[in-house]
Amino acid sequence: MKSKKVLLTTPDYPPRLGGLSTYTLCVESVLKEAGIEYDLLVWNHPRDLKRSAVDYDIVLNIHYMGGYFGQWDSRKNINFIHGSEILFYSPNPLKRMIKKMMKKDMLNYFHESFQNIFISEFTLEKLSSLGLKTDYGRDIVFHNCIETNEAGFIDKDIQNEIIFSCIVRDVPHKNLDGVVSLLESAAKRTEKKIVLKTNSARVQSETITIVPLENLSDSDRENVYKDSHFNILLSLDHSHRGFYEGFGLTCLESGKYGVPSIVSNTGGLPENVHHKLNGIVVSDNFLEDLDYALKNYQSMRRWTFDHTHKSHSLNSFCRILNLMGVK
Repeated sequence: MKSKKVLLTTPDYPPRLGGLSTYTLCVESVLKEAGIEYDLLVWNHPRDLKRSAVDYDIVLNIHYMGGYFGQWDSRKNINFIHGSEILFYSPNPLKRMIKKMMKKDMLNYFHESFQNIFISEFTLEKLSSLGLKTDYGRDIVFHNCIETNEAGFIDKDIQNEIIFSCIVRDVPHKNLDGVVSLLESAAKRTEKKIVLKTNSARVQSETITIVPLENLSDSDRENVYKDSHFNILLSLDHSHRGFYEGFGLTCLESGKYGVPSIVSNTGGLPENVHHKLNGIVVSDNFLEDLDYALKNYQSMRRWTFDHTHKSHSLNSFCRILNLMGVK
């Protein structure tokens, strides 16, 4: 049987940093592991995409705009849909107006594509609320995955201090100030020293110890996760401003070492962190829930590690290749 010709399109690729670059590398790893030949197209402008897919049977679009601007046969397109990119919004008034004008065409694009793969139920529901007519033969929820081969369970316990990691962009919806405030409330509840390791030098506190770690390399970031007791991600739903957390990649990046996460109850985060199993979904009972996590820390760590490796490794990703018709 003749193998299908596959094109992979993405606007972000190393050395450019970001979630789409990471996701692209994950998809490449899965294709290589399955022995599927493909060509990679990294695009910076819509003109880079014109007629690029004429000779391909299947096009995997890390960002759906690859297929939308490509204007080839939509039935070739498999779109990976992550989060805020599906919001018809821009802080720039002119771009916001253009997006609103393009909304109908973009929704038609999703309707005509072969497959739309959403990294969370929240993202699928968000696009449905914006006009997508959901077809569960075409629109699939497949939670985010991560490379786990280099990660192992690291023995650690909580002694005199509790170390939290928060590696995020310092932008309003990532809510670093909320992280500091929550940990300050925790510090008043415990005699243990509270330490926050973050890649922002802006936030400060007189109650907890903040360790700013700017310009982190990949290996530096991994070491922060290895040394931390908890990862914390308190993103806000700023959909009205064009931002929300589609799934929360840092929860998997830390989870592959057995580090539980503390997250807000927004976006796709509650689909990622299962309350009192691999972390805490913050509510009005946070301080009581944190006490529970500290008392059950070792079992929570083991559940976090096992769940991340069994349910969110690239081995899980491989299972959908047949479903996508790629393999």
